[in-house]
Amino acid sequence: MVTACRADIVQDYITDSTDTTRNLKGVWKHRVKTVAKEFNITVKTNNDNWYIIEKLIHSKEEVAVASSSTKSSLLDPDDNLQSSNQSCSGIINSGSGSGSQSSKSNKSSNTSKASLLGYKLTSTDKVNVTNMYTSLQKDRMWKLSTGRYVEEVMNYEHPSCSLILDLDDKNWINVFSAEELDEIKNKCVEKDISFQFPEKMKDFLNAIPRTTDIIKVFNHINNIVIDPATDRDLYWLKMTIQQAADLFVTNYLPVTDHSERDVMRRVWGFIDTAFDRSELNCRSEKTSKACSLENNKRRKIAAEELMERQKAGEIPDYKIACDRYELGAVEVSKDLTDNTKELNDGSIKLGKVMKSMLMNIIRSNPEQQHKLKIIGMFIAELKINFIELTNPVGYVCVLRKTKELYYPALAKEFGKRIIPLVKQVWITKMIMESELDSIMTKSLC
Repeated sequence: MVTACRADIVQDYITDSTDTTRNLKGVWKHRVKTVAKEFNITVKTNNDNWYIIEKLIHSKEEVAVASSSTKSSLLDPDDNLQSSNQSCSGIINSGSGSGSQSSKSNKSSNTSKASLLGYKLTSTDKVNVTNMYTSLQKDRMWKLSTGRYVEEVMNYEHPSCSLILDLDDKNWINVFSAEELDEIKNKCVEKDISFQFPEKMKDFLNAIPRTTDIIKVFNHINNIVIDPATDRDLYWLKMTIQQAADLFVTNYLPVTDHSERDVMRRVWGFIDTAFDRSELNCRSEKTSKACSLENNKRRKIAAEELMERQKAGEIPDYKIACDRYELGAVEVSKDLTDNTKELNDGSIKLGKVMKSMLMNIIRSNPEQQHKLKIIGMFIAELKINFIELTNPVGYVCVLRKTKELYYPALAKEFGKRIIPLVKQVWITKMIMESELDSIMTKSLC
């Protein structure tokens, strides 16, 4: 890719940018493809030598850290919860090249694998993380009944560089005791509100024939007449079940050569339509404004140094928001077996996006800090994980999986899979609407 752009010409320009390597790579891939398409040129991507740029960026960081580490870079303790998302952004957004290989193709292959399986901390990252943890005020930390502080235990456990504690991360089993993990989990659920699935929607689902004959199910749903204007919830339920049955009638499932967009559009589209009459909107591939604000909040006008370039925010596959209030994000993978993508996007990327959303809301609604929850969903082919992020005590944001459900892969399991799934999606929507109502009501006081 770099060769196609003449690396010797563009590398200085690229490495002068203040964007992360992940953002840079995406921008330049888009530029190359756009120009190639315009001139009808075929671009070969089998020899990705982006590691050339990564090495140059990291070498500049190594030089820069020598001067930056001599300055006082402690963060404002009152700003730590909001700043921690940025303090180690390089861990999430950049990968480091591997050692010397016998050929460029080996370098490319090994670098790509390293970027997927983990991100090497640069010297700048290490200084930022150290400064962030050093500046935390102990009286504001989360103290467990064992006497230990969650923030102090988390130091250097990735992705805790952003003060995010993922309860499904098996690393924590060797860091916290079983009693401490139970205490953390219990603290997260103690303020949960139980939302009941509406009775009329229950009655609708109970009336569906319990049969493995998908045609009978389809015809039953198809014969029900519902006014989409007056009974929007039931209309959504009808269309969701009917369209799901139709995927088996037309042999669209199981998933074979479908793309990620195919899976989201045809299989999981009912998540989008669940918000059709809601104050919340579900939009695909839109930049998170909360992430943009987090990434750029330390920009300042040019003085001794040039003004930094504006950094782009993360782009989740789906963003659920009402105006400036972003309350949910969805990430999608078409491969059920790609556990690496699930760990990276379902925990690291999604966790950071959700935390930025939380920080953006509590900045103008501080009274909601320990009450608010942000909802995430990670979809891997026909599996969906429902995730919540909260800040129950102190500085730490806790990421926890609340449900794992499956879309029916076979007609025989249609009723068994689809009914609990539509219930959970609707209840999740109700939770997010309740969070929005609480935010907007409190803002008026």
